[in-house]
Amino acid sequence: MSIDLKKIKHPFQPDWVRTDKDVGVFLELLDKTKPDDVDEKDWYPPFIYGVKINDKGEEQLYSIFSKWYGDYDPVQVGKPSPNIIPLKMTD
Repeated sequence: MSIDLKKIKHPFQPDWVRTDKDVGVFLELLDKTKPDDVDEKDWYPPFIYGVKINDKGEEQLYSIFSKWYGDYDPVQVGKPSPNIIPLKMTD
């Protein structure tokens, strides 16, 4: 991929989350592992970037923004990052 997500992604977004399929897996993992006593604002990143391939085979950057995007980011207020599973993608 020519789009370098590492430069723009949120610190809570693991490096392996690049494609739309990866984003879906990441969100599913976050949903399954979120402790009941942790606020979703502290568990899910306020934004996620991904890359889709259009019909012409061109890469297109897209983003998903949370409902608290722009109002709250635990990284910015100095809270510790959530315990995200360091999963490696396999074929």
